[in-house]
Amino acid sequence: MKRKEIEEFWSDQRNSGQPVSDDDWLLRKAEEHVLFMHPDDRDGPIIDFACGSGELLTQFAKCAGVVAGMDFSASMLFEARRRLGDAQVKLIEGDGFNYSREAVEPVWTTCSGMNQYLSPKELLLWIESFIANPHARSLYLFDCVDPIRRRWLSAKSAYREGDHRHVSTKRRAASRIKSTVRNVTHDGWANLGSAEMGYGYTPSFFRKRAAYGDVYMEFVSSRYFEYRFHVALRKRSLDL
Repeated sequence: MKRKEIEEFWSDQRNSGQPVSDDDWLLRKAEEHVLFMHPDDRDGPIIDFACGSGELLTQFAKCAGVVAGMDFSASMLFEARRRLGDAQVKLIEGDGFNYSREAVEPVWTTCSGMNQYLSPKELLLWIESFIANPHARSLYLFDCVDPIRRRWLSAKSAYREGDHRHVSTKRRAASRIKSTVRNVTHDGWANLGSAEMGYGYTPSFFRKRAAYGDVYMEFVSSRYFEYRFHVALRKRSLDL
């Protein structure tokens, strides 16, 4: 999958694709994210990369110190501005991959954005930009898609338990799961098959990067999605 395909798909969209659009649910989701953050990071200043049309950003800004959101899609940012209303959140149109070099905010977040639509090489480079940026101290990647869990859950829903007519379907599902595991575990990522879905990453993908020793890595399963999880990367230099 090429980056251009992903950009072309999302460039004129006006909806970020949140599975639930209810504001109360989105606020609970935002509160879940804030709870995962280090207490020193919750008041920001925070920049949210790939903020999309602002459905979640609007609620996130109510319970955390969000000062900026950015996205490459003008149509998405138009909707985000409308949703944010008078909230003091600066919206930046541009490429988050490039902007990371000049960002001055100490806390970076992204939710189903950079962590789902950057290729593995690009995502690692973006993480390196975070580490190299002298202003940044913490990076939170919310709602990463675990491709193994996602495949398992989709395979489970492909047949009804106890229906012996679907034995062959069960075997095909099991075969697909085994194939996914073989393909994913070596590098810790998988192409999810469309520009709308992007890429999936396992916790081991981020753990390998943290093993270099310059960042702490924590992760926790999403409260609302069985196949998603959140990752925190914080610079070890903060302990010095």
